Amino acid sequence: PTPHLSPTTVSLFRLPALRGCSLKMAMKALLLLLGLWAVGSQKSEEPQVKKVIFTEELAEVAGARCLDRSPAGYYFKAQDPSRWVVFLQGGGLCIEAVDCQVRAKGPLGSSTKWGDTWNEGDSIFQNQSEGFFHNWSQVFVPYCSGDMWLGTARKRHVLPGALQMSGHHILGTVLEHLASTTDFHAASDIVFSGTSAGGVGVIQHADWFRDQMKTLASGKLPRMTVMPLAGVFFPQKYPVLFADFALGKRNVMDNFMARYCHMIEGGFLHQGCIEAANRTDKRISSCFDVSNVLPQVKTDVFIVQSQFDRLQVHDLGLCPPTSCSQRSSPNTTGGRFISYFGTQMNATLKDQRPDIGIFATSWFDHDKSLKYEVSGRGVGIGGISFSAAFTKWYEQREPVHLFAETCNGSSPCGPCPPPSDVPEETTVRTMLI
Repeated sequence: PTPHLSPTTVSLFRLPALRGCSLKMAMKALLLLLGLWAVGSQKSEEPQVKKVIFTEELAEVAGARCLDRSPAGYYFKAQDPSRWVVFLQGGGLCIEAVDCQVRAKGPLGSSTKWGDTWNEGDSIFQNQSEGFFHNWSQVFVPYCSGDMWLGTARKRHVLPGALQMSGHHILGTVLEHLASTTDFHAASDIVFSGTSAGGVGVIQHADWFRDQMKTLASGKLPRMTVMPLAGVFFPQKYPVLFADFALGKRNVMDNFMARYCHMIEGGFLHQGCIEAANRTDKRISSCFDVSNVLPQVKTDVFIVQSQFDRLQVHDLGLCPPTSCSQRSSPNTTGGRFISYFGTQMNATLKDQRPDIGIFATSWFDHDKSLKYEVSGRGVGIGGISFSAAFTKWYEQREPVHLFAETCNGSSPCGPCPPPSDVPEETTVRTMLI
């Protein structure tokens, strides 16, 4: 189409009126302006985010429905056809039927509440050129099943209040739909990521995803990597309740994760963990605990985790924010509880296999700072950005176990810092006193 011509551009066509200017100079000016217009047009042609909602027929056959039984779906941005990152949104889970009913009325339970594009703040896709994945083809899968992506229901069931929990089926349908409608089937590299509940789903499905690609790939099996953010539920010797800790007790709640997930009927669990549990006479329900799953994962793993996960301290350890916050002195009971959690998380991460990559921050935060880091907006660890650390591990295939230093011995170094594109003086770590 002919570009809209400004008055300045139009005047260049009135060659007789251009006094003191040769035809050659006028043509150069015209070409320059048209060239600038072309550059501007190219810049505006950014890859578009596409929203995909499954048809009723597909959702019914595949069981790919949200809590309210609306068809699930995904968003994607087609960029590099050979490199893909699939990201699972997080957002807690249903604990009681009333939680599920409330959730089903919003975007975490119904696709009818989704916008035309993804919320960048919920993902690692914040359009930063510094981000490792900024030019990969990007898939964002909204979380609408309330089950940490583990549910296998194909119809309504009673426990969550006549709703449907089908996270596992949603994920499977997303992969099949991508493989049949995009270049996903020909990918050479796939990173499978997610945050919080999505991070749990990523770890549990790590080897299953790889096995699915054996069927879906049209050629050579792609290089597969799983990258959970804030997905280590739980560290070893946790959860310990704050009330017990205050009394000097360190009793770990037995089989807590299985009870925490009691609303999920027949949840999907990592097959390797199930087999290991059967060999050692452990309960299969112990595989709800990610720390029991990680040693069994065969796919390459890169963990992005805060050593002081605020959500696990508040919501699982039940330490109220008035007692446990970034302002808690290390000498208070709340400060000691945060330190205890951090020590256990640190030890759990350091116990992982040498081939597992680790990028562990020390902010008192759940996943906000982690998404900053991966998207290229974080402050890094010891001057090393996530992108540099992941490049070393992924492209140079060198070990990376990067841990941020703690403050005041074994305490967090403040709340989530601002993104790195905020003036530097505002990102200085706050030492706890």
